[in-house]
Amino acid sequence: MKEEQILEAASKLVPSKFILWAEDRGLDPVIENRDDIFNVNRDEVRIKVGNLKLTYNEGQLQDA
Repeated sequence: MKEEQILEAASKLVPSKFILWAEDRGLDPVIENRDDIFNVNRDEVRIKVGNLKLTYNEGQLQDA
């Protein structure tokens, strides 16, 4: 899958939905800071998908 498709989905979905979306497509998303998260849709979440590292904060994509 192209990085632009992943980034488009990441920008439109909250982290929990994006993780499910990525899993459904066999992209094996990894939450890098999983031990620090209480609520995936509110806390800062760092997700690695392939070569991309995405950062969400308050449910919004902050950095890719």
